[in-house]
Amino acid sequence: MLNKWFMFSFAGLSIYTLLANKPECANTQKDPVESLVTSAIIVESATASKPVSPFSLLDQANTSWMNSYNQSKDLSGFYLDNALLFPEKAEPLKSKNLIASYYTDLLRSGTRFTAVHPYQRFTETSDLIYETGYLTTQTQEIYQYMTVWKNVAGSWKRELETIAKKTAANNDAEPLELVRAKWMKLCNAHTPAKLIEEVYAENAYYYNRGKLLQGRKQLTEEYTYMADPNYQLTLTPKAVHVVNPDMVYEIGKCSGSYGGHYIIRWEKQPDSNWQVTLDTNY
Repeated sequence: MLNKWFMFSFAGLSIYTLLANKPECANTQKDPVESLVTSAIIVESATASKPVSPFSLLDQANTSWMNSYNQSKDLSGFYLDNALLFPEKAEPLKSKNLIASYYTDLLRSGTRFTAVHPYQRFTETSDLIYETGYLTTQTQEIYQYMTVWKNVAGSWKRELETIAKKTAANNDAEPLELVRAKWMKLCNAHTPAKLIEEVYAENAYYYNRGKLLQGRKQLTEEYTYMADPNYQLTLTPKAVHVVNPDMVYEIGKCSGSYGGHYIIRWEKQPDSNWQVTLDTNY
């Protein structure tokens, strides 16, 4: 809802500028009102300043990251010290230096990015934002990504990231509706061990607030709180993107005993069942 009006006088002209509250989830394609908001000038005591939204700062950070990548510059400064990168069909990289080396190798292989296209962003807290989008290359290839951004001392850094080359011709994720429903059924039946056994891959990862767990045993121990008879959870997908026929990226919102966002990477297993290979929330 529009809730504030600001008026300022410049060169004898009176201009009204609308400021709108940011929604929890925002499509990053700007409309005319958004353009007005991000370009608003508020004059106080004859001093002009231009307010910058967190999403605008992320746009700048994405552009700077891409330019640095294409110029073969060190990318470690864009990540937290213990940041995580989950590449396609590879073990996660667990430091900013390893992540920087991964992208150096990717550039050396001939992959040059031409644009960053964020799909959607989800504000978890004032200092934590989830983003999903894709990068295009000079050969018209597409790399799908999900990023968790963290604001540290006024600078937005990447805490967690997934990336994979997109090969799917469509975005049909209907098969996941059944397995997502199964996830909720087992969770709300207070059977975490069965949930992990049936819905999570054998070597699945779970990341929460700096802690990375791997494997069904560790995840089952972590999820013991679901055995509480009062625990209830609903998963509502907000952004679902089919990367390839065997991988889907999902960002959604929980409701019930926990109300934050989540990230899930789904992968089809050799037996054709879909299972979680990465699960993260805060």
